[in-house]
Amino acid sequence: MAAQMIISVNETILVARLGTSELAGLTIGLGAYNIIFLLSLSIISPITQLMAGAMGRNDQGEVRNIAQYGMMLGLIVSVPGTIILLNWQRISLLMPGLLQAQSEATTYLRGAAWGLPIWVLYVAIRCILVGSGRAGTSALFMGLSVPAHLIISWILIFGTRANPPLGLFGAGLAYAGVSFLTVTAITLWECRDKRSPIRLALSAGFRLTPRYIMEIVELGVPMVLRVISKQGVIPVSAFIIASYGASHTAGHLALINISQIAGVFYFGVTSACVSLVGRALGAGDTARARAATWTSVQVSLAGSLMVSAVIYLAPSAIARLMLGDSNAEVIFIATSAVGAVFYFLISEAIQGPILGSLVAFRENRYTLLCSVLGTWCIGVPSGLFLATISATPIFGFWLGLGIGSSASILMLVPRLRQRLDLATLRSSV
Repeated sequence: MAAQMIISVNETILVARLGTSELAGLTIGLGAYNIIFLLSLSIISPITQLMAGAMGRNDQGEVRNIAQYGMMLGLIVSVPGTIILLNWQRISLLMPGLLQAQSEATTYLRGAAWGLPIWVLYVAIRCILVGSGRAGTSALFMGLSVPAHLIISWILIFGTRANPPLGLFGAGLAYAGVSFLTVTAITLWECRDKRSPIRLALSAGFRLTPRYIMEIVELGVPMVLRVISKQGVIPVSAFIIASYGASHTAGHLALINISQIAGVFYFGVTSACVSLVGRALGAGDTARARAATWTSVQVSLAGSLMVSAVIYLAPSAIARLMLGDSNAEVIFIATSAVGAVFYFLISEAIQGPILGSLVAFRENRYTLLCSVLGTWCIGVPSGLFLATISATPIFGFWLGLGIGSSASILMLVPRLRQRLDLATLRSSV
């Protein structure tokens, strides 16, 4: 996840050199892409907890089946989203107020859409590796994909003597191309190890066992709704902020990227928390599950505080790095809202591992309820109201999102304590 966030930052830095309208178009394009990407990956995200449980029970047959069906499902669920993105020009006609930005967004998506199935497959592979305690492989090759994406993007966006500049279309093609390189490298590397669940899945014969698909989907559907209700608010917000003009839209993209940089810690820690707590519960070790939960919260908060503090203390320098000195108005808009983003990030850093632990307990429905209430019933209405009364609308909107995130924490903590206490009581009987 961290590397994908940095890739998004790379795109912003390069596209900003093309102009404000192109940057606004990238914001809309990424908003559409990320909404569909979140829908696809959330269906397969339960693979992590299922794989962790199978590993805790040391059931190699189940490990193989979960890996096989997880990768297959990842490709299947991405097909409708790819079709939607490739036809974005027609869909954008439903939003006539944003036609200029939508035209630029369509150009970007014509290239990026082809990579959606492979990025969703990458997420399935990553879930398998994280659940089996092999997250290092995906982290290594995603890390290597960052400089590869930067080089490919530069060549395709600005051109060389050998090829013409492709602008936003080149940015989309670069994002799609890196997905193929990354998934191929991870697969080849994992197939070297006989113990790898990826090798088990690819080398063993395929057996039609519908219960694995049903189990993933049964856990994934509430996850889809939870992810839409929580992470989905960020890409959706691009369409909300777009009504304030291209400069606000471009500034909002810079803030999204800044939040992603600072969110590297809690995204990673949350993922690790799901795996650690899931494996502990699979082994019947409640004390280890409790320790993993609260340690994850502390690590997530400490790491996010350090990164967020740097961003808070030097917002102008970071905004100029992303947007270039020529976008003075956009830089001013972005830096004026950094304080609200800081508050939002700290709340998310606390909430992430708590959500992750509850997911390991299979509390998907309750986490969905908390996300809906916190994000859409409290956060978004507060953000819309504060945006109308703030000098800088995006400051008010991000502040509202932070309020919603804090409200979710207050709803989640009592439930987590209850589940941990109940699991401890059962293990002692």
